[in-house]
Amino acid sequence: MPQLALIVDDDAPTRFVYARVLAALGFETAEASDGDEAVTALSQMTPTLILLDLLLPNRPGTEILDMLYADGRFTETWVIVISAQNQHGLELRPHDLFLLKPVLPQQLRDLVRSAVG
Repeated sequence: MPQLALIVDDDAPTRFVYARVLAALGFETAEASDGDEAVTALSQMTPTLILLDLLLPNRPGTEILDMLYADGRFTETWVIVISAQNQHGLELRPHDLFLLKPVLPQQLRDLVRSAVG
């Protein structure tokens, strides 16, 4: 059974590339283009993996991250935070990861393989 990944990024070409990488790794993907869409999607699913951009319209990625960390449904969900800003001051769970944009497809593929399997 394929694992589910949610891609949260306001840039459609970026979501497309991420979705292709994850599909090649056997993931089914869902997408959200802003923070509100992410909250709606997460109310309906518990993905194995979330790729989360921090700079989002309507609701920042940090708010989504806080919501994920407060909700016990997402304890086992891997979050890869992807941002053009450094991670200074960002507190992640020990199993979550951070990538600095731009992210190359090979870099994302290798990280997901090593983290999620």
